[in-house]
Amino acid sequence: MRAILICLLAASLALPTTGRTEEPRAQETPKRPRVVLVLSGGGARGSAHVGVIKVLEEYHVPVDMVVGTSMGSIVGGLYAVGWSPQEIEQKITTIDWATMFVDRLPRKDKTFRRKEEETRFLIPVKMRFKNWKPYLPPAVVGGQNLEILFQSLEIEATGERDFDRFPIPYRAVAADFSNGRAFVIGKGSLSAAMRASMSLPGIFPPVEIDGTPLTDGGVAANFPIRIARGLGADVIIGVDITSPLRKKEELGSLLTRIDQVSGLLTNGNKEADMVAVRPADVILVPDLGDITFSDFARAQETIDRGEAAARAQESRLRALAVSDDEWRAYKAKLVRRPVSDLKLDAVRLVNTGPLDDKIVAARVNLKVGETLDENAVARDIRQLYGMDVFGTIHHDFRRDDGQGVLTIETPKKPYGRNSLQFGFFLASDFRESPNFNLTASHLFNPINRMGGEWRNIVQVGNSDLLATEYYQPLDVHLAWVFLAAASYRRDNVNIYDDAGNALAAYRFASSDARVGFGRLFGRWGELTSGAYFGRSRGNLTIGSPLFPAAATDLGGPYARFRVDTLNSVTWPRSGTWLDVLYRRALESFGADSTGGYALLSAGETVSFGKNTLHVSADVSDLVSGTPSYQTVFFAGGFLRLSGLANNQLVGTRGGVARFLYYRELAKFDLGSLTNRMYAGFSLEAGNTYQPGDAVTWPSLRRAGSIFLGADTFLGPAYFGYGYCEGGFDAVYLVIGQRF
Repeated sequence: MRAILICLLAASLALPTTGRTEEPRAQETPKRPRVVLVLSGGGARGSAHVGVIKVLEEYHVPVDMVVGTSMGSIVGGLYAVGWSPQEIEQKITTIDWATMFVDRLPRKDKTFRRKEEETRFLIPVKMRFKNWKPYLPPAVVGGQNLEILFQSLEIEATGERDFDRFPIPYRAVAADFSNGRAFVIGKGSLSAAMRASMSLPGIFPPVEIDGTPLTDGGVAANFPIRIARGLGADVIIGVDITSPLRKKEELGSLLTRIDQVSGLLTNGNKEADMVAVRPADVILVPDLGDITFSDFARAQETIDRGEAAARAQESRLRALAVSDDEWRAYKAKLVRRPVSDLKLDAVRLVNTGPLDDKIVAARVNLKVGETLDENAVARDIRQLYGMDVFGTIHHDFRRDDGQGVLTIETPKKPYGRNSLQFGFFLASDFRESPNFNLTASHLFNPINRMGGEWRNIVQVGNSDLLATEYYQPLDVHLAWVFLAAASYRRDNVNIYDDAGNALAAYRFASSDARVGFGRLFGRWGELTSGAYFGRSRGNLTIGSPLFPAAATDLGGPYARFRVDTLNSVTWPRSGTWLDVLYRRALESFGADSTGGYALLSAGETVSFGKNTLHVSADVSDLVSGTPSYQTVFFAGGFLRLSGLANNQLVGTRGGVARFLYYRELAKFDLGSLTNRMYAGFSLEAGNTYQPGDAVTWPSLRRAGSIFLGADTFLGPAYFGYGYCEGGFDAVYLVIGQRF
């Protein structure tokens, strides 16, 4: 009976009930792992990160966070704020990285006054002072060009200051310069975070964030896997472009040795991070071959190699992919700042520099009420920086109470207003004693809030010189100027016969003073006029006493017009040069006689590829009046009728025209350490004439040269052979001479 009851109960439990039924439990969707993209540092090798990101997007692999060091922080930061990999690729491959790692701005962005300074003193380095003591900068590069680049990238990307609220949460890894420990940046300025993460010690100054001096993150965590793990990574997609250590036999050049230093700094901490790698992680090591940390010119090749490395791990990456719907939702949030958010409503200037606020404001020409033009912002900042009176200029764009406000900060330099600059000149034809001059120039700039300058020059050698100059802008646009100068110089000059034999040697002592006003035309030209006074005395030092002493007094009005659009003073590749001077000698100004003197110097340069053509001419004419050392024309020497001795020909009028071709043979490019080597030739024609001589085509002397040349620390250097018709030839070594 008991068994029967049990069977009946079991049967009843098996029958369907007419009451409420329980729905079957839905199967839970597996939770997607938190994927963190870790991008290592490695300079130009970091372009490979872009190729990896392109493949991740192709495979529909979403990223939940980006953690980057150095170049990895730059690529990762741009991706995190909404830049597409194609946009990042276009930016990286078109940036002129050579200009990013120097503080020298393109010559077109410099004032005409600073261009003139470059023309006269070919050694570009200035000695600065602080409290009248030599100033040693904290780094080789101040970082103005990088500041402009990174700040513009931040403005275009987002206005968000919390990195967790980026389209993809983001962290930049730097190193505390005081103790070498990793410093993870998760808020504040994206530009400052990227600059801090790649601020290589000694190359760039530390970036201070929250009171902590920060330097390149590669010092502490070049491949920050442990940091990513601590931020909650379930799966890491890591891209390691750390510079590998080279073998002893591969350390022959400066570039490979610097690359080795980079590898020594980063490989040790990278190995410590590799211990934290888990089986589910995907670690990509692109085959970058001989691409070094400085090979930005090979960015496209580097990107392609990064892409190839990612495709080689296709199956493991596709395992992290999501559905099409999930991918569309993911991509929908990867958007940059809308254009409507970039309307410029106001410009705020914070000027703590040495110039008047009105002068700074006059150089900021942005259109308020329109969309912010970052190219225009960069242009104005470069022009301000090109005045060489401000420290690193910072700009920032924020929306405050619905208003778009651009703030530009123009600080004073970290050193004083005094500087020393040097010039060096050496010319030898290996026959006579070489010509040698060493020049030192002291500049006080600015001497007042209106941009006045005071310069003093001392030169010793074949030409001794003492000079002082005062230059004072008169308006906030710095367009109208007052100028005054005085100089005293002594020159040793040889006198030659028609066969090229030196007959006598003179020493000319000349004094000159001038005062006038000028008008600047943008950054390309200047017109000045005023009055001058001059005196020269020539005394025989070697030779027959039959050669007379020479003495001349000059004085009168003058006018001068100059144009300078050359892209470089030495080895230019483009631009125009023009210098026209007219002096009138008047007895009422103390001149020996009334007369006129005209001088013309002009040149044009064009390039195609590595080839450059340069055409130029120098012409002068003592129209009337008493000849003097300041008004005669000298010809002879390298590129001034090559083959002749230096200043072998002299006359009251004369000219030399030249056609030059040169080709770049090699280039060593590492930031401010940029040197090039050239080979070329010249074709020249010219002569000098005495009063009454006819200037005809048959009277011109033809000459030419072949040469090797290079940029050097002391200025342009040439080694060449020149020939002039009449059987004159010479081998030349010249350092510190412009074309």
